[in-house]
Amino acid sequence: MIDNLKWLTIKTDVYNKYKHLPPKIETFGIRVDAVEAGWFDMFLSVSGREYKVVLSSYPEPFIGIRQWLEDIIVCTDRLGITLNVDCDTQWNTLFHIEHLTSYEKDEVLFYLYDTTEDDYLSGYLDLEQFVRVFYTTILNYAFEGEKTESFQQNWLEYFSDEEYPNGLLSSAFRSEIIETYLVLKNRYETRRKFTND
Repeated sequence: MIDNLKWLTIKTDVYNKYKHLPPKIETFGIRVDAVEAGWFDMFLSVSGREYKVVLSSYPEPFIGIRQWLEDIIVCTDRLGITLNVDCDTQWNTLFHIEHLTSYEKDEVLFYLYDTTEDDYLSGYLDLEQFVRVFYTTILNYAFEGEKTESFQQNWLEYFSDEEYPNGLLSSAFRSEIIETYLVLKNRYETRRKFTND
């Protein structure tokens, strides 16, 4: 369960930390461990500070992550875009992005708030680098995993073809919006291509 007061306190702490923005963009990283019986660990890092997020097959997390990344690209909400990853009803992790600049120069504040550990990770990031690393790491993880019997038994068997077309995580995670943005490197042009605004 998410404590809204604690979440607002963390957002205030992050604002205070970055009110005089760092002289340079921080580096975002992600790695994913091997899946075991529908569970895996995903490690996110900002300039070397690493944080572990536990994810499970219930509810399926990757489709929500893909939609969140798409929303970050096309949304104009200045309050930010939040994803609540509810892991087997035991853990909640909030992923949050706030745009700091215009479409031409995409700098963002990233927050990860783990409600179970009551801890967080934050960073001042370049949006294109963040999206590219997050998206390609998970997509490569899916492509490589799908080749192995272990991944099929420990992850893919939990999902129907409705959730994962052709029974493949890579099919469900691929995104035309994200891939267009990574080519154009421009949120405004990508948004125009995929919305009526």
